[in-house]
Amino acid sequence: MNQIFSNALQENNLDLIKDFVKLIAMSVRNEMENFHVEHLSDGQMKELNPLIRTGIYNALFAIANHDKDEFCKIFLDFQATLIPAYWEEPQLGSEFQNSLLRLTTPQPVVFRSEFLNEQLQIGNLFLSSGNVCVKIKWSFNFANVEGDKHKHRSKISSQLRKEGYSFIPALDGYTKKR
Repeated sequence: MNQIFSNALQENNLDLIKDFVKLIAMSVRNEMENFHVEHLSDGQMKELNPLIRTGIYNALFAIANHDKDEFCKIFLDFQATLIPAYWEEPQLGSEFQNSLLRLTTPQPVVFRSEFLNEQLQIGNLFLSSGNVCVKIKWSFNFANVEGDKHKHRSKISSQLRKEGYSFIPALDGYTKKR
């Protein structure tokens, strides 16, 4: 979904941007529900809802076009100057805070192969920060390896591929295929 949203903005796909506006506006509307019940009539909400959608659409349109259209750039720059210093940072609702925690907590890596789990345990395999990828220690630093260390490295690499990992040169490590 994040790629779809990013592409919609980059390609200025107005139909898709409008769909995202409706989703965002519904989220805003649901956050306002208690305020609506306590302070606003249904008629007032009927007037407010299109204003919310228009404001969100204007902002997303300007974001999508800020580098192509001078007015969109001016609009965003001006909006940024209007943000009061006293505004607190946006906060996620409690369920979304739980989602954030799940998404940012590194998950333990457990391989199907006992061999790979052993290599991880003794340090011949290690995880990059945030468990983004699995890396193989330099062969000359291998622990508990008798004989040809290059063959041992090849065996680790082969086992990783069997478990669905691919080598990503930019990361200098292996990531799980999705």
